[in-house]
Amino acid sequence: VMPYLPNGSLAERLVQGPFSPLDTAHILERLANALDYTHQQGIVHRDLKPSNILFGEDGNAFLADFGIALQNQAAWSISGVVRGSPAYLSPEQALRNESVDRRSDIYSLGIIVYEMLTGIKPFRGDVSMVVVLKQIHDEPPLLRSINPQIPVALEEVVLHALAKDVRDRFQTAGDFAAAFHQALNSSDAPSVAPYDGQAQGAVTNSDLSPRPERLPSD
Repeated sequence: VMPYLPNGSLAERLVQGPFSPLDTAHILERLANALDYTHQQGIVHRDLKPSNILFGEDGNAFLADFGIALQNQAAWSISGVVRGSPAYLSPEQALRNESVDRRSDIYSLGIIVYEMLTGIKPFRGDVSMVVVLKQIHDEPPLLRSINPQIPVALEEVVLHALAKDVRDRFQTAGDFAAAFHQALNSSDAPSVAPYDGQAQGAVTNSDLSPRPERLPSD
């Protein structure tokens, strides 16, 4: 049963501005728990984006909209039109790679974290195809070129998640969250870009149950 989710989406909260690294870490950890669980069930979300992250009455965040994943559809339709969201699409999805796996979701999660820290998406354009081509060919602007207060260690973690080659990314969402947490603890990141939107909260998977609160590492 889908819980009542009256407190909007991450997309709506991003309109208020960037999140602090500390608030970002809270949300990333919960999203990573939910994603690792879905990936262990053999499911790749394929359409991670802020509008698919919803907040409930108690502040908990829910990972929603598994439509593309559950239908086992690629990011492109038969006509060649993008089915996923270009701004969050992994390079392999953009290339219509049939072997898309969990690391595609990790790339999309990296885009979300990039946007949470800087307030903007790394790849933008007037038309969808321009954005898709940038996902394939362009490196994202350095986070510190947008906000110099972001610690170098956090920037390196996010860029690692955004590697074009899947072999160069974090191999699990939990690895991404753990590296972000370690970088956060080694810097003065909690003082950067404070966000007062009460963003933190446990993330659960609204489409799959039962879900462990925290998954053991492999």
